[in-house]
Amino acid sequence: MTDWSNARILGSSQVDAVTLTVTSAATGYPATNLQTDSPTERWRSTSAVAQDITANFTEDVALSGFVLYGHNLSYDATIQLTIDSNSDFSSPVYDATFDAVEAIYGFGDEPDGFGTGGFGGYDSSGWQHQYTTHWFPQTGGGAYFAQYMRVRITDTTNTDAYIQVGRLMINSYFTTTDLDIDYTFVFGRGENTEQFETRSGALRSVQRPSFRTAEAKWNYMTFSEVYRLQEILRIAGKHSAIFFSAYPGEGTINERFNAMLGFITDFTKVQRVRGGYAVALTLRESL
Repeated sequence: MTDWSNARILGSSQVDAVTLTVTSAATGYPATNLQTDSPTERWRSTSAVAQDITANFTEDVALSGFVLYGHNLSYDATIQLTIDSNSDFSSPVYDATFDAVEAIYGFGDEPDGFGTGGFGGYDSSGWQHQYTTHWFPQTGGGAYFAQYMRVRITDTTNTDAYIQVGRLMINSYFTTTDLDIDYTFVFGRGENTEQFETRSGALRSVQRPSFRTAEAKWNYMTFSEVYRLQEILRIAGKHSAIFFSAYPGEGTINERFNAMLGFITDFTKVQRVRGGYAVALTLRESL
């Protein structure tokens, strides 16, 4: 397998260390909310006109993956991502425009049965937080390097009459170039709902939000790959959320349900195996 389909991780975001500039921000919804680990702490615009989010990283940084998480963008919304070494974005190192919400069903794939929708169907059910990913095309040189970033969101028909986003991440992603995560990969769901029995024997519950969990194991990594993953674990630890995608770029319901912004809740020691290294980690979705 190649790194086009192997699991990917954005361990941190280059925007977290700089000041973000936005076209507008509603009271109580500042741009700094784009830099927090909670997708419910959102930046919100004052209208639905096209909005820019810009950043100056102060120096060229490596970039290859982008995520907008916890947004309200419609099926008609588009995102233009531009990175440049010039502040006026006159000579882009990379420039791409893509749909904020992509179709995830082919004809007959819809959950309600064959033929219930046309090819390229949309479905917003089951989303804890709606998100958009964009993986930069690999041209043989790996990541792209730039000092400035501009994200232009166009969603003028948004029924909320504003645009909001909970988390913005852009960085160089981690992946393996040979073997992918093991087939024992598990994606599940949990919740902290409290249940108790009344004096009459009836079962009652105090509802808490549900969340997704993931358990991923890499049975073979090179030394450089395990070093990069260890750096992610060192920086993020159990206190900062990372973005994990098991099937990046697949463009299906499978990709959507097997990706999340989440906290590492456990990770194993690096194990030396024949010809490489093995490591596993467990994640829990950030709410």
